[in-house]
Amino acid sequence: MIHAIVISGSLREKSYNSSIARLIGSYLETKGVIVKVIPSGELTVPLYNSDIRLEQFSQEIYNLKKSVEESDMVVFVSPEYNHSISGVLKNAIDWLSAGEKNSLDNKVAMITGVSTGIYGTLRAQRHLRDILEALNVYILPQPEVFIGPAEKVFNDQNECVDEKVISKIYALVDKTIVFTEKLKSN
Repeated sequence: MIHAIVISGSLREKSYNSSIARLIGSYLETKGVIVKVIPSGELTVPLYNSDIRLEQFSQEIYNLKKSVEESDMVVFVSPEYNHSISGVLKNAIDWLSAGEKNSLDNKVAMITGVSTGIYGTLRAQRHLRDILEALNVYILPQPEVFIGPAEKVFNDQNECVDEKVISKIYALVDKTIVFTEKLKSN
């Protein structure tokens, strides 16, 4: 049985990225995966500070690290800010890699994201790949899913209604599940 955690890197209440995170979480459940979704506003760890790290992790940091460590697969859904990932997601990743144990070590990750621009989160995903690869995280090279412009993909209820985008997301999830199962069985 695969365990997954889905993390939205957005704090906005009506975040497109959190909507996609919930969509992915629901689809993972239909595949028999045990899922924990961390939607917008719930990635509430303090700003990374190595002085804090040397003392004791806060409960929020401890809970996030524990959830990731108990998962086989980590799904990151991030907006693109200034051609990179959100600060809140980078901060969470810094905490996940801190301390005696890099909580992301040897995990399988899936990445995607939504932007209002025509390129989706292409540049942010490149940065996220670089960061995760440095932390010994496995990421499939294909397919890549860049979602945008958001206003053409989502309805007024903040639901993704573009069947082509949904199909691409499901294909990425399916391939990531297969890869995770293979890695877990070795």
